[in-house]
Amino acid sequence: MPPPGDADLWFLKAVSATVLVAAANGTLDLNHLARDELIRRGLDPEGEWVGPSRARELHNPNH
Repeated sequence: MPPPGDADLWFLKAVSATVLVAAANGTLDLNHLARDELIRRGLDPEGEWVGPSRARELHNPNH
C-alpha cells in the first residue's frame, strides 16, 4: 500500500487541538490506536483483509 498523500490526511483538520497536542507530545499513542482500528477492521499491517482474529495475532505477536 502506498504512503498516504495529502488527500488521505484531510481528516486531521477535523481533529481537535487537544488530541493533536496529546499526539505530538506522546501522551496519546496514535500507533496503538491505529493498530486497534486495523484489528477491528480485520486488516493486516499492510492493509489486506485477514479477518479480526488473524489481524490480532499479526498486530500483537507477543500476546
